[in-house]
Amino acid sequence: MHQSYEYALSPQAEYAIADWDLEFRWNLYDALAVELIDGPNARAEWSFDHGGHTYTGTPLSYHGMTAVHRRMSGPERRFFNFTHTSLYVCDLIPIEWAAELWPGSW
Repeated sequence: MHQSYEYALSPQAEYAIADWDLEFRWNLYDALAVELIDGPNARAEWSFDHGGHTYTGTPLSYHGMTAVHRRMSGPERRFFNFTHTSLYVCDLIPIEWAAELWPGSW
């Protein structure tokens, strides 16, 4: 059973999927809702630190996409009116790009 969490997409993440049809986006949103923490591909995740945050790349089971995300700070959670574990999805990239950006992490 996965941990319950809330998430928000950055403008970049929204832009990355803006041209995809509505069915694709809804299926991707469904995957994001259950796969970012302890999801089916948790063993293939990779992390890096930048600007005081730890970012995680999580391969999603839907359409070969990878979500780059981080935990939200308290002020960010309040901005989105989230009450518990909250993630900020910074970008959504094809798995091939992730493999090129972070070789050896798979």
